[in-house]
Amino acid sequence: MGLDIYKYRITSKDEEGSEIAFTFPEEILNPTIKNLKEKFADYIEVEDTEYVDFDKIREDNNIPKDSPIVMIDYNGDDSTVTFDINDEESKTVFMGSEPPYFTVAEEVLYGIEEDYQRKCMVDEFYTTALINRTLDDENHTNVVTTLEDFENVKALADNKDCPINNWKFVEGKHFIYFSW
Repeated sequence: MGLDIYKYRITSKDEEGSEIAFTFPEEILNPTIKNLKEKFADYIEVEDTEYVDFDKIREDNNIPKDSPIVMIDYNGDDSTVTFDINDEESKTVFMGSEPPYFTVAEEVLYGIEEDYQRKCMVDEFYTTALINRTLDDENHTNVVTTLEDFENVKALADNKDCPINNWKFVEGKHFIYFSW
């Protein structure tokens, strides 16, 4: 765990080197993610994404539906998943190389990662959530789309040698994503 900071240049799906830079959640509560979606609406694509169907694995192995996953080990034909049955019992089941999947259509943005930084921010960064918001699940800032907000972020770098201080940011072309 820790802070990872990515700077993406928005691209079309077809541009060489392009990858999915951001996948939008079904319900958007975070205002910075809403802003990202509005600002780059013309670039949003819908992609089908496959996910392992852990509910089906639970059902097929008589594991209670609310049992959380403790560990997943992707190892080809020997892939396993471990569920926490209760405080004293867990159960590991083999998924094999072809576990059951389900498909979801998701809205995504394509881009090219131009810059990356690991940590290198002052403690105030984590408590002010960049733009004087409190840190909670819905309102903390984890996407920056404006030059003003980018400058506010740069001011919270913990030293002048942090990579973010050398990044070039063009509003309407770039966004910064904070993952922690």
